[in-house]
Amino acid sequence: MDKNTILFIPGMACTSQIWEGLELLPHYFDCIFLDWPTDEMSNWKGLEDCADWITQQVKESGATMAIGHSLGGLGLLKAIEKGDLRLDKTIVIESFLTPPQDFFKQFVGPYASEELEENLHSMFNENRNNFPENFREFIRHQITPKCIDLKKIENTFFIYGMRGEEDSEKVLEMLPYLQNLNDSNSIGLMPYSGHFPMIEEPQELEEAINEFID
Repeated sequence: MDKNTILFIPGMACTSQIWEGLELLPHYFDCIFLDWPTDEMSNWKGLEDCADWITQQVKESGATMAIGHSLGGLGLLKAIEKGDLRLDKTIVIESFLTPPQDFFKQFVGPYASEELEENLHSMFNENRNNFPENFREFIRHQITPKCIDLKKIENTFFIYGMRGEEDSEKVLEMLPYLQNLNDSNSIGLMPYSGHFPMIEEPQELEEAINEFID
């Protein structure tokens, strides 16, 4: 039996390497791990162009599901909102429709090693300049609750790191725009992760995603 295809899109200043800790999903699905076409992005004007590029990748790959991290998740949501993209399931990880509050600026959770935190910061700093400054500026100005109409989003799993906070309601209160989701969508919280649950809690993340897909 042919496996369904999942497309993975990294966040801003990230590469496909962020997914290397995943084991369950690559076993059961054909997984395609994308990298941003940074050479092309000097002509991009923001989320619309992200969405168009993601739509093209989905159509060329035949993917029936997609997982986007941060900017990758926002691009997926924009493509769905525009009506250009039809997916069976969509997962967005740590994608914010407002500039993240200080709580969410904690890069990693409380149990991450100093080495991991340093490596993530190094990756981010090394790759950030591969994304043209004009594109980064467009994105900074476009991230508002009105940039995506969440009422048009269906069958999507929104995942955020709790960064060690024990009160899930407190975390959700800092994500007020998620109140606009309809009942076909779900929200998942990773208790010990920061911005990179696929690295900090890969097994738990895969189990949550697999449950949503099933």
